[in-house]
Amino acid sequence: MQGMLVDQAVGSLKRYDIDAYNIICLYYQHHISCRAIAKKMKQRPDYITAYLGRAEAYIAGRIHDKLEA
Repeated sequence: MQGMLVDQAVGSLKRYDIDAYNIICLYYQHHISCRAIAKKMKQRPDYITAYLGRAEAYIAGRIHDKLEA
């Protein structure tokens, strides 16, 4: 059940913000550092770190909403 909640939240992120979804996938599934992602996307590492934090907060919020309902 918990895995389904996370999967639904990540799927929702994909529909909401494809860049955030890509950063989450690169970081957690492919174990690529924020610095390497930043280099690939031609951004600063702190920008990617902040973007990752916002994506994680979005996912956490979606999970919280599902658990409260």
